[in-house]
This record gives sequence, C-alpha cells and structure tokens, in this order.
Amino acid sequence: MTRPAQHRGGRIVTGPVGPAAATSVIALLSGNAGLMHWLSELVGPAIEVRLMQWRTEGRPRQVDKVVSEVAADGIHVLCVGDDVPLDLAFAISSLADRNYAHISVILLAVPWPEVWRHAMQSGVRDVVDPSKGEPELGPALQRALDRAAYLTELQAAAAAPEQAKGRVIVVLSAKGGTGKTMVAANLVTALAGMAPGPVALVDLDVQFGDAASALGIVPEHTIAGLSAVPDIDSTTLKVFLTPHEPSGAFVLCGATSPEEGDNVTDKHASRVVELLARDFACVVVDTPAGIEERTLAVLDHATDVVLVSTMDVASIRNLGKEVYALDRVGLLPAEREFVLNRADARVGIDVADVRAALGMDVDTSVPSTRSVPLSMNQGRPLVLDDPGSPAGRALIALAQRFVPAGSDGQAGQAGDAGRRNGDAGHDGEGGKHAAVRSEAGRRFRRKGVR
Repeated sequence: MTRPAQHRGGRIVTGPVGPAAATSVIALLSGNAGLMHWLSELVGPAIEVRLMQWRTEGRPRQVDKVVSEVAADGIHVLCVGDDVPLDLAFAISSLADRNYAHISVILLAVPWPEVWRHAMQSGVRDVVDPSKGEPELGPALQRALDRAAYLTELQAAAAAPEQAKGRVIVVLSAKGGTGKTMVAANLVTALAGMAPGPVALVDLDVQFGDAASALGIVPEHTIAGLSAVPDIDSTTLKVFLTPHEPSGAFVLCGATSPEEGDNVTDKHASRVVELLARDFACVVVDTPAGIEERTLAVLDHATDVVLVSTMDVASIRNLGKEVYALDRVGLLPAEREFVLNRADARVGIDVADVRAALGMDVDTSVPSTRSVPLSMNQGRPLVLDDPGSPAGRALIALAQRFVPAGSDGQAGQAGDAGRRNGDAGHDGEGGKHAAVRSEAGRRFRRKGVR
C-alpha cells in the first residue's frame, strides 16, 4: 500500500489510551516494509509496529505458527496487510478468534460485501480499504488499541495474587417468577460499591437468562461463545466479561438463544466460577429455576447461597424440596440467606407460615412495589435507581451481609449510591446496616419441610 497523499505525519494517539499505551505492540503481517514505516508514523513512537512476514521461501507460513507467535509475544492487535491472500488472512483471524479472543485483527482489503461476510465469520474486527489510508485505518487502530488498554486494565483490576479465594454466592429458586434474577442483579450491583475488590455476575440461566436486560447492558460476548474456547483460562475469560458501568461490576451474560445455551456444559460452568473466584472478591451466580447439572457444578464452589421465594404455596413448597434434596447430597454450604420477595403480599399466608413450613428464618423481606418491575424493565437496578425505597434498602442490607466487617468499601457506599441518584433519605440507615453486618454469615439449619 502506498502512502496516501493526504497524510501529513499526524498520529492517531492524541492522548492516553490506558496503561497499555506505553508498551502496546501492533503486529503487521505483510511483506511490505514501507507499509510498516508508514504505520509506525501513524501510531506514533509510544507504540511499536512489529513486521511479521506472511511467507517464507516463497511459501505461505503455517496458520497456527503465525497465531502462536502473535499470542506468545503478548500482542493484542494484528494488522494484516493487503498483500496477504484473503484465504490466509481469514484462516489466521478465525484461529485467533477461536483460541485467543483478546487479539483484534484488522484486515487491509477492499471491503466488498463478500469480503465483509467472510471477515465477520472469521472474527475480523475491522476491514479497512487500503485506498482510503489514514482516515479509515487511524480510527480502526485506535479502537483496537483502546480495546487492548481496556483488557489490560480489566486484568490488572481483577488480578488478586496472594489473596484468599473470593466468595461465591449462588442464587437459587425452585420456581420461576420469584424474582431470583432481580435479587442477583441488585446484589452484584450493591456489592460493587461495598466489597473489598472487584465483583462479577455469572448468568447461568444460559438458555433464558435476562441478567443483561435487568442491568441494561448489551453484551458483545456471552457464556455460549466462551464455551467454544478449547482451553478457558483467566485472561480469555475476562475478555468475555461485560462491564456494568454504573456500578463497576462485571457480567458474564447468558446465551442469546436456547440453542447456543445448550453448548454450555457443567464443566464450563464449574471452570468459569473457579477462575472468577481467584480474581474477584465476590462472584454472584444467577441460576435457572430448579436443579440442573450446571447448578450442581457451581454449588461445588459456593461459599454462600441465597434462597429466593415468594408468598405462594407452590414456591415455598418447591423451595423446601430443593433445599432438602441438596442437603441430602451435601451440596448446600452452611452459609445461607433466605430472601422472601413480595413479602407483604396479602395472599392468605404470612411470614410466620413461611418460617414454619421451611424451618428457616426470613433474613431479607423485599416488599411488593411497582418500582421493582419498573427498574427491571428499564434495566436500572433498584439499589442505584431508588436506594432509599423500602425494597432498595432491603436489597442493600442483603448485600451488606456479605461484606467483611471493617472493609474499606463497606462504610458509606450505599449512601453514596443514593446520593448519586438524587436520594437524600438513605443516610440514616447506617445504624441498621451496622446491625445487619453483625449478623453476616450467620448459619441456620433446615428443621424440616411440611
């Protein structure tokens, strides 16, 4: 590719792109040294452009060797020159996308519809017309470098060497429609401002999960895509997390279709939770209703469970059966929290009846309120949108149970969330939260199921 006439030596990196900027490397797969020099001028001296030959002794290099070399050097951005045959370029991108999802591939080629179709199928992130030069290539490289910086920041934030394993909080319900996802979404949102480290949510309802909707996020990656990776490691897993910017939590979202969700196995679920627990202070797992293999797999890693029910006989009875079954096989941890949703519903039974039927104390009562379904429909967790409401205070108090006493993130975070959302009536809850924290992790036993 010749240097465009409109190029005047400008650089695309006009400001910091994160901590990776000073050490970022762009690999250029090409036989054109002139293209490397022009690309170096375009990105500036803070970023190295490393030329990789696409053929040796007149023959194309093996795809796996090219991809392995890029991955081994810790490179996040691979630019494929317009002199590389398209079939080789697509094969390289496909292998990189499958085995090293952190690598962004930019293809220099005339963007015919057929080229774009193959590019999307093989995981190419951008196709840039060589004749357009800097106006198109500059922004494409900047997007790739920003992504590299984001992944580096994410890895640094989530890394917790020499720290104890994080808490794994599995949210269970025997019946759909109890508000389990609502509880999980609000719990992880509240914990993001309280826990002594980063927090994550795993939507393990892989077929019909709606945690992404409850949090108002549109994921680029899901757990279904992660299940296609042959060897899941911590770095690859973090690529598939979606940040929830209002709270700072990270989310591994459920599949976009039931067919994709079927590809997620119990082994995938176990591996995901195991890796996240190493790097995150709290991992909240939203499970499908009932008992299935993926749920059983993550319960092996659980430090706590949150049991959710509503004030109806079927929900209460089925939850009792679920607890009894899981207790018999020793899968439920001793640390349990019982959340009764819509606890003030007048349906002929009261909290005392629930306590008697399950043999459990109700730890958190979430009252019926229009604001709960409204917040779910709008994708704004209640603990951020209306933390001063009775339901918001109950959910914040639930999160406080999982925060170690005296941790730096404990004091004032719920009140700060309220003030960020224009609420001034939540500051007086500090005494209640302190009392709730003193009960954190308290144990209770199942006394029997009626």
